[in-house]
Amino acid sequence: MAITTARKNRIQARITAKETYRDALYELQTNFDSAESYRFDSGEGSQQTKFRSLSEVDNSIRRVESQIERLYRELLGHGIVNINLRRN
Repeated sequence: MAITTARKNRIQARITAKETYRDALYELQTNFDSAESYRFDSGEGSQQTKFRSLSEVDNSIRRVESQIERLYRELLGHGIVNINLRRN
């Protein structure tokens, strides 16, 4: 099942935003010095976080990479298309 051009553009925009966020997290991880705060600006909005431990940053990176992977699968048509649940 093919996706519409509008849907494809929305998915690509979400991928770009997620990749920008992931890059900001990698930058934070690289320069980690018990970060007191950092700011992320995707162009659509900004967010500021006060304190995060290194393990929280690592978990955030894993979560964002998982979301990016799911979006790429959806973009390529490899995601779940339809689920039918039946009770017997």
